[in-house]
Amino acid sequence: LPRPAIRYDLSNARDKLHHFDLTSPWFMHVGTVIVYLPIVVGCLLCAVVGIMGYTEGSRACFALNFWMPGLLEVVTALGMLLNDSDYPQTSTLLTSYWWVLGLSSMIFGVIIQFKDIWFMPYIPSHFVLTFAGLNVHNIYIIKDLGVGVPFSPAITMVFWLVFLMSRQLLLRRTLNTIRPDTDLYEMAWQTVAEQPEQLAACLQLDAIT
Repeated sequence: LPRPAIRYDLSNARDKLHHFDLTSPWFMHVGTVIVYLPIVVGCLLCAVVGIMGYTEGSRACFALNFWMPGLLEVVTALGMLLNDSDYPQTSTLLTSYWWVLGLSSMIFGVIIQFKDIWFMPYIPSHFVLTFAGLNVHNIYIIKDLGVGVPFSPAITMVFWLVFLMSRQLLLRRTLNTIRPDTDLYEMAWQTVAEQPEQLAACLQLDAIT
């Protein structure tokens, strides 16, 4: 998009006509507006299909929330590359963030669909990649924008942190609940371990199993 820091080549020739159009190019609409449509549709379908009991279909709809926006962001990057001459404010370097965001989102969707065991570990990786890509874009390429935080990856990261904290609290609560039983078990085992015959029998049983 046009920014005050950009210099445009203007002619001082008589009768030279300069046309100024501040309308966003089509590929920017794809990456900033249309990109949210599959997220809305995917979330609704995920809930409806899940209620109907179709687990795999619900997984596919959830994966759609990631790989489809990623595909549209890649389309935005391609549009910026292919229309570089028509829009002087775009350049190859400006597409870097769109490539990072789009490809990482598509990888995220593929992980959800085919390798969901990597889902939780990839969330911080996705956030770090997009955060780094956005701020390299803002600070080192555009240079007149400050530090930014990618919206969707940040929300996913917040849910990831909440899940981890909830898991740790649940584990601690569970350990406190079963602690009296574990103490009784340790006392019973200590009694067995102090008797050589019973300890030898336990070791033989362990060797059999």
